[in-house]
Amino acid sequence: LTSVEEMKPVVLYVGRLVAHKKVEVLIDAFKSFQLKYQQSCLRILGGGVEEYRLSRLVDEFGLSEKVSFCGDLSRVEVLEEMTKADILVLPSLWESLSHVAIEAIAQGVPVVASDIPGLNEVLQDGHCALLVNPGDPVKLCKAMMNICCDPDLSETLVKNGKEKAKSMFSWDSNLPRLETVLNASQVISVRLVEN
Repeated sequence: LTSVEEMKPVVLYVGRLVAHKKVEVLIDAFKSFQLKYQQSCLRILGGGVEEYRLSRLVDEFGLSEKVSFCGDLSRVEVLEEMTKADILVLPSLWESLSHVAIEAIAQGVPVVASDIPGLNEVLQDGHCALLVNPGDPVKLCKAMMNICCDPDLSETLVKNGKEKAKSMFSWDSNLPRLETVLNASQVISVRLVEN
């Protein structure tokens, strides 16, 4: 078993750097997280209007050695970053259907996210992710630590996440549903033409 001092968790954020994504909450949570996991790092993928303010916050917290702003990356590069991550964190105040969350669980990355519509429709707390109240860096940090200190929890989240991604978001699972919708629309079209 690896000791806390030897662990080098990679925390990942993927998304735009805009106000409602609440990346500053993640940075605040990471400030506490890295006190326990001293060899950890936070990689922030994406760009946006908040980047300057967030980089100033990182400097203010003395985290510039541990936090990397990676900018906008291609989908292939993002998936590559996900394979290196130990935790993906999505601290948003609101989301629509989160493709980042779906990609992360499909890639086998444990996810910590805000318990909000759009995320909690894809992720179930304790099943394939850990969900926390939005805007709470203390609970966000605790959830991140739970994943790092409990390999069984992490393994369960990964296993369940991969199963959920396969069952709900793969072509194999969606093709029959799409065929049903298309067939129903043909029946409706025929009825409309007949009338």
